[in-house]
Amino acid sequence: MHMIRGKSQASVQSFREAVKFKRNSWQVWENYSKVALDTGNIRLTLEAIKMVLNLSVNKCFNVDLLDKVMTTLEEQATHLNDTQEAKSIGNTSDDSNKETRQSSQLLDIIGDILEQIVQNGASVPEICGLCARYHKSKGDLKKCSKALLNQVQYLKGSELCHDHKKFKKFAQASLQLCKFYMEISSTTGRKQELLLAEMHLKSSLKEAMDFVGSEEYQELAD
Repeated sequence: MHMIRGKSQASVQSFREAVKFKRNSWQVWENYSKVALDTGNIRLTLEAIKMVLNLSVNKCFNVDLLDKVMTTLEEQATHLNDTQEAKSIGNTSDDSNKETRQSSQLLDIIGDILEQIVQNGASVPEICGLCARYHKSKGDLKKCSKALLNQVQYLKGSELCHDHKKFKKFAQASLQLCKFYMEISSTTGRKQELLLAEMHLKSSLKEAMDFVGSEEYQELAD
C-alpha cells in the first residue's frame, strides 16, 4: 500500500520489518530494493539486489534497477570529479574524500553483483552493457571494450535482419563500441582501435541492409 501511494520512506520501514519475517522471500527483497532506490539509499538498494540474486539462485535480477543504480553512481562520479577539479589538490576537503571512498565502495558492490550474474551464465546484452559501464568507471579500458563487444555479439543473429527493435539495440551497442574504440585511440594515440571501429561499422552496415532507410542505419553510416 505504501508503494502504491509513493510513500517510499514509510515503505522502506515497512519492508525492513517484512524481511525480518520473510527473509527468504526474494520477492520481498526485490520490492525492498525498489523503495530503497526511491529514497536514494544506494547501499541498501544494492544489498537488497544481492539478496534477490542469492535467494533466487542467480536467476532473478532487475536490469532496469541495476541501470538506474549505475546511472546514479556515474552521475555521482562526475559530480565528485567536477568538485575536486574546482579545488586545489591540497585543499580537497575531508567530506569530498569521504564521498569519493563511499562512491568507490558502491561501485565495487555493483561490480560484484554483475560478476556474479555473468559467472552464473545469466548474462544478457543489457548486463554486458552494464559491465562495460562499470569497467569504464573503474578505468579498465580492456575489459570495457570486451564487455561492449560481448553485448554486440549477443545482439547479433539471424533474427536481426527482420526485427527492428533488435536492430535498434544492436545499432546502439555498435555505436557505443565504436565510440569507445575512438576514445581509446584518442587517449593512447594508437591507430589499431580506429581500424577496429571502421571494420565493425562496415560489418554492422552489412548486417543492416534491411533497414537502410532507418534512423539507426543512418547513424551507423555517418
